[in-house]
Amino acid sequence: MIRSSIATANALGFYAEPGVTPSLTYNDVYGNAGGGYVGCAAGTGSLSAAVTFDADWREAAGTPAVDGGAPADPYDQEPSYNGGRVNLGAFGNTVYAATSSPPSSRGGGGKCGS
Repeated sequence: MIRSSIATANALGFYAEPGVTPSLTYNDVYGNAGGGYVGCAAGTGSLSAAVTFDADWREAAGTPAVDGGAPADPYDQEPSYNGGRVNLGAFGNTVYAATSSPPSSRGGGGKCGS
């Protein structure tokens, strides 16, 4: 099982030998020279979106990999604000994970028109 991972800018994304059917869910596979999935297929929740990394290889805030992991995976080690969902990649569910944008605190209530 491969879950909550990033495979980008490699020779291949994920490769499976004939007869092997891996479980590939909630991954981001993008921009791999030889293809994203060879001998296998993207599973539930998988993305194909460019990821921008900071200098230390953490996902930059605002990329699809932030909060893109499997909903049932733990995220309690991620700093606040963590969006209630684990980040993809090596720093997911660690104190080094990229933070999420907090929800808007804009109030509602006004009327439009007359």
